[in-house]
Amino acid sequence: MSAVVTLELRIKDEAWETFRTEFPKILPDTKAFEGCEALKGAIDEENKTILLYEQWRDAADHKKYMAWRQERGDLDQMGKALREPPILRTMDMMDI
Repeated sequence: MSAVVTLELRIKDEAWETFRTEFPKILPDTKAFEGCEALKGAIDEENKTILLYEQWRDAADHKKYMAWRQERGDLDQMGKALREPPILRTMDMMDI
């Protein structure tokens, strides 16, 4: 069953300008990762927040993706720019 993942990133003031321009550069790798079916993003300039909406073939594919990001050091690097821990939610897709 497809999984929906949302990721909310609240960025430190001093890291905002760099993060908002550099972070999108890694997203083509996310879209190309095996099992990624969709990726959308939204930005809140005023609150220095980025929200990603991801759809994955299943939660296991997303777990593999996150392990890959961790191995590369991307998650640690991203964490340095955050003003609080990321809000990550994984849910099963609902048929409507």
